[in-house]
Amino acid sequence: MKILLISYSRSSFFGFRFELLKLLAEQYHEVYVVSSIFSPEEKNLLGSIGVTPLGLQLSRSCFNPIKNISELIRLLFMIRKIKPELTITYFFKANIFGNIASFFASVKNRFIFLEGAGYPFTKTSNIAPPFFSKKSAIRYVSIVVYFISCRLSTRTYFLNSDDQSLFRSLNIIPHRKSFFYGPIGVPLNQWKYKHRVVKSYISFIFIGRLLREKGLYEYLIAAETVKKIFPHAVFNVIGNFDKANPSSISREFIDYYIDRGVITYHGVVPAIDYLYSAHVLVLPSYREGASVSVQEAMASGIPVITSNAPGCYQLVKHGISGFICDTYNPDSLALQMLRFCINPELVSSMGHSARKDAEKRFNRHKINEKFAEDIAGI
Repeated sequence: MKILLISYSRSSFFGFRFELLKLLAEQYHEVYVVSSIFSPEEKNLLGSIGVTPLGLQLSRSCFNPIKNISELIRLLFMIRKIKPELTITYFFKANIFGNIASFFASVKNRFIFLEGAGYPFTKTSNIAPPFFSKKSAIRYVSIVVYFISCRLSTRTYFLNSDDQSLFRSLNIIPHRKSFFYGPIGVPLNQWKYKHRVVKSYISFIFIGRLLREKGLYEYLIAAETVKKIFPHAVFNVIGNFDKANPSSISREFIDYYIDRGVITYHGVVPAIDYLYSAHVLVLPSYREGASVSVQEAMASGIPVITSNAPGCYQLVKHGISGFICDTYNPDSLALQMLRFCINPELVSSMGHSARKDAEKRFNRHKINEKFAEDIAGI
């Protein structure tokens, strides 16, 4: 079968989806990927596993109507040239333009992956936004374009049940086209278990884009609260400033907490280098698809504090593999952090439970094999 994967995020093909691409190619499928322009090194890497990369000038953050129509037309001509039997799209713009182009190119099977409902469907506080606001307008537009695209798809996969229920309740997608996929998992052979013992101080770590909706405000405020009681506790932050995102946090705001000695910001670095030296991962996000950083932490034997938001609470078993705090609530988050500071032995016991749970639920190899079986059955 000829399969084409479309994503406006080129890095996703080398991170979350690399093993799936390799598996599909090994099963004698003819696999293509389309994204923004690939580097020679990236082309060689994909070529080494039997995948053909095709580059287009695509912009993840541009919503200029003329440029978007141009992208849609270029995608349409490329898809018609390849003539795939199946297209798979990831992330917002690919799910809209890639899937619509696939429909008009007469592709028989068109799969959408909803990695997360995203910014338009994420509340940034417990207070409802004004009826007439920029975010409300973005939400209404998103509902309309997803309504069109999801109904032109043959299947839409969801990583968590809350997003699936949301899209069904808004009548965006018919039940017969809605499929639950679950967490995409992690390569357990790469994320090996490490037994942790706290010898002196607790080290917390936040990994993710520096966005308000990731719960970074709450993390910083809670960290400052905990530092007043346990001054030797360490709070690390790893991630990039996503200036194209409306909820991006400014460098000045981060510097304020750095200068006060509350956090250490490491920039954009391989998470694995710091995750293994930390004791607890903290992700008080407002909404996720199914957080990969949480899955990676649990696989490596790190307990997790996360929020009771969609895509977060489903991954962690409260009191067993970590703790769940209230969304938007830095005091609730600080309370869960203090539990580890007061009882550091929880890092070892909960970390062991987290790994066991990851082996059962987050084995990416088994998850990819099941999806490959679904493809073979269409």
